[in-house]
Amino acid sequence: MPHFLFGTHLGMAPGILAVTLFADRMYAAARPPSATTLSLLAAAMLAIVLGAWGQRRWLLQRQAAQNPSD
Repeated sequence: MPHFLFGTHLGMAPGILAVTLFADRMYAAARPPSATTLSLLAAAMLAIVLGAWGQRRWLLQRQAAQNPSD
């Protein structure tokens, strides 16, 4: 049971964080738009993309280490 709870938390946390950051920056960029808020929105989008890429890379490396014959 603890492994299930940990896995669920691990799987849901990046999405929740991404939606929270992105929604906040998108709202701030819309009211009133400025170079700073648009830059922060772009940074939030970049962080989401890099986080997803890093997580995928980590999971693939972990999978490859567990299954060396594949």
